[in-house]
Amino acid sequence: MIAAYIDQIIMFFAGIWACGIGYGYLPPLGKDPLAQQQWFARFGKMFRIIGPTLVVIALVLAGARYFGAMG
Repeated sequence: MIAAYIDQIIMFFAGIWACGIGYGYLPPLGKDPLAQQQWFARFGKMFRIIGPTLVVIALVLAGARYFGAMG
């Protein structure tokens, strides 16, 4: 049963990770603090949008599969 939900599970946790990066709970990738700040300034807003979107899509797809709307 869990094998049917692998795509949604991966998408859900990728969304959680993107939310963590976008909202500052997790540090951006890299070791140089200046490079991290520049990266966050460039991509932080995008991660704030992509993270919740991935979580919602994963939950909708999992719900659709559970209720039989998807094969």
